[in-house]
Amino acid sequence: MIRSVCLSLILIVSFANLRCTDHSVSPREKPGAVRLIPHGSDWDWIERGIDADSDMDGIFLEWHSPAEDDIAYCDIYRSDDPLKDFETVARVYMPDTSFVDTGVSFHHRFFYYAVAVNEEGRQSVPSDTLFYTLLEKANLLAPKGTIDTVKPVFSWRDPNLAFTVILKVIQAATETPVWMAGVDNHGGDETMETVYNFDGSASIPELERNTAYLWRIDVVGNQTNSGSETPWTSFTIR
Repeated sequence: MIRSVCLSLILIVSFANLRCTDHSVSPREKPGAVRLIPHGSDWDWIERGIDADSDMDGIFLEWHSPAEDDIAYCDIYRSDDPLKDFETVARVYMPDTSFVDTGVSFHHRFFYYAVAVNEEGRQSVPSDTLFYTLLEKANLLAPKGTIDTVKPVFSWRDPNLAFTVILKVIQAATETPVWMAGVDNHGGDETMETVYNFDGSASIPELERNTAYLWRIDVVGNQTNSGSETPWTSFTIR
């Protein structure tokens, strides 16, 4: 009888301990997924997402990292096939969330995805896959240096013979936008030119004297998500 009572108590205590065990504690789950930012509009003054880099011959990528505070780095994968043969091209440590891939060739479509890795080495699921085709930069011919006219003629050479380029002008000191215009190349000419404010859309009808400006050409490719951007080039009107 005593042994039966003791056995019953042991079973009750064991069951109580089992009920009190915290089964909600489990190994850490995978980090949340990286969100690569897709290509935005070429007509934005501040462009976001996968794009041509203006300073280097490369494809610029940026992303939103997962919300967890223990993300160590993101691995960037690239392929020229959307379904296979992806290889790691960069490991970007937090807090950086952008990368320029200079190991690409012109006129060739490349696909990218990213994977976050936390401090325990756990990997997230892959991000969405984005693509971009890098074109050659236009060669800016004029204006450069110091000029006299308040309505300069902009000229450039585009080896891509793209249908459309976007000309952008900003004030150098303040980076204030002044003029953005699309110029179409219907004749397939490599060298193009256009006069300032030909379309009447500039913020000022004539550029101001004793002022420095920056301009560049963004080539808009004939295919989706393709193009190039020149570095900003300066000129001053005396």
